[in-house]
Amino acid sequence: MHYWQNMRTAMESAGATSSAIYQRALAITQGQPDPLERAETSD
Repeated sequence: MHYWQNMRTAMESAGATSSAIYQRALAITQGQPDPLERAETSD
């Protein structure tokens, strides 16, 4: 969790909030399901 919080903070500071990795970090730090895991299970 600490990793994802750091990733989110760094990306927000850099203004890089449109990438998939940012969306993943955002979801994980908000307690939502990991969007990557959801995509893998829907195949």
